[in-house]
Amino acid sequence: RSFSLYGRYDSLSLRSGSVLPAVLSRMPSLRTLHVQATQHQTLARAPIFGRSPNARTEMVELQSLTVAYPDPEDVLFCRKAPLLTRLSLRDEPRRYIESWDRPLLRAWECLYILRKFVTPGLESLELVYEADHCEDDLMRHISSHYPRLARLELHRYRAQDDEEDVSLTLELRLPWQGRPS
Repeated sequence: RSFSLYGRYDSLSLRSGSVLPAVLSRMPSLRTLHVQATQHQTLARAPIFGRSPNARTEMVELQSLTVAYPDPEDVLFCRKAPLLTRLSLRDEPRRYIESWDRPLLRAWECLYILRKFVTPGLESLELVYEADHCEDDLMRHISSHYPRLARLELHRYRAQDDEEDVSLTLELRLPWQGRPS
């Protein structure tokens, strides 16, 4: 029912090879999946299940998913997760604790994942991302597509290649408060 992987990838073979997808595909009743492995500095993001649309990723009982340095093209995010209540797309370790050059998601990549990944019952969302021009769209998507969301945790980093400041306008509407005056 629960699978957690912590540690460090020193090569892509563990993550994008056949080992991890093979193990996870044999766990159809998986409810909790945490893949919080630090990637080696020189490695690009790698998908957990691969990028082939034929990959077996049906995890209909999944309730909690945590992925460090997710690959937006991972077929995991192309499926429905009707029971998922907790989603965390994060860094591991935290960038502010260990200043390593790791492949953080950009705001547009978070938006890309959230648009594909059907999670109607989401109650808790954590995103770690670098700011970009899609940040307002990302916030609008979150506020309009997750009516049950009770917890939102954002770790926002300025883009390293951006000289200018990226603005973010966030309006929070809680269901019990009605419209702001």
